Amino acid sequence: MTPALKDRQWVCVNTAAYAWARPDRFDVAWFDDPSRPGERAVKRVIGRPGETVRIDGLLLIVDGVTVPQPFVRKPLDSGDHYWQLGEGEYVLLGDNRAYSTDSRAYGPVRLENIRGSITLCRVESWRNEGGGRNIALEYPAYFGW
Repeated sequence: MTPALKDRQWVCVNTAAYAWARPDRFDVAWFDDPSRPGERAVKRVIGRPGETVRIDGLLLIVDGVTVPQPFVRKPLDSGDHYWQLGEGEYVLLGDNRAYSTDSRAYGPVRLENIRGSITLCRVESWRNEGGGRNIALEYPAYFGW
């Protein structure tokens, strides 16, 4: 997910995010990874239920409209891919397309397998006067896209 997220970076997961709402385009989702059973992954929501999503070389086309991808680190001609999404299906793609195993490999991800949304946070830790450890979390209002 670089450049938005770095490898081993701490993030906060809002596991209630999709209890009353559905993932929106460009949300960063935390989900059950179909390519690694028992593991979770982080990818960006690109396609939503009822949409037609097509990758044509370097272009991302949703319902016939080319969608800009300013968060993609290095555009990659990953060939042609096409999804007609049904009820509860989402296309999830990594920002670092050259090294991402995502819906191009395993297809759409079902809503029930999306466990939450990612919020970037900064975690700081320091020792207090009593020798204990204090931890502070900082949540920025803007995630860089």
